[in-house]
Amino acid sequence: MSTTTTKTKPNDRDARGRFLKGCAGGPGNPDGKRLAKLRSVLLRSVSEQDIGRVVDRLIQLTGDTDPKVRLLAIRELLDRTLGKPKPMEADADAPQQFGIRFELAVDPRKLTPEEFEQFTALRRKGVGHADDE
Repeated sequence: MSTTTTKTKPNDRDARGRFLKGCAGGPGNPDGKRLAKLRSVLLRSVSEQDIGRVVDRLIQLTGDTDPKVRLLAIRELLDRTLGKPKPMEADADAPQQFGIRFELAVDPRKLTPEEFEQFTALRRKGVGHADDE
């Protein structure tokens, strides 16, 4: 039998195992203080001119002859200036909204009755037909 010690009491969590409001979630990031110190050193060491040179070089790389270098530079530049794009949420209507043609790789015989009902509803809407144009 294993003997693990925890700082939380069984009543600190709800039925799904999540911490209740007002209960501490844990010790936090054990490397957080070290990381903060390293960031501090980096910020003190890098000047605005250094950052400007890095950005200038990144912009130059967006015109590189190698398409992989060009794409990576463009992606990095956009991610750092505009932020990384959020993933799209799954939407049954998305294929039709974007004019995407696809086939569903589903064996209807392996579906539960509820899944089969959802599958047939999508088919009635025209989602998943290979001959859709």
